[in-house]
Amino acid sequence: MEDLSSEQLEEVESFLFAGQKIQAIKAVRESTGMGLAESKDFVEKHERLLRDAYPDKMPASKAGCGAASLIFLAMTLGATSLYLCL
Repeated sequence: MEDLSSEQLEEVESFLFAGQKIQAIKAVRESTGMGLAESKDFVEKHERLLRDAYPDKMPASKAGCGAASLIFLAMTLGATSLYLCL
């Protein structure tokens, strides 16, 4: 396993700033020879550091969107079911 050069780290950061975490993980894997889990851990740790250092440059976190979508869907289906029953 080799370390990332400054150019490679800049590439990973540019992917993270663009919201392309998968591309960042691929770049780390190709540059270092790390496995998938190691690369993912590295990218996620680096992403947290960037989010703390540059909150305005980082895309919004997508965490929690799934739950909100399910609630909306349940409410919509519930309202539709109620409408159909009337």
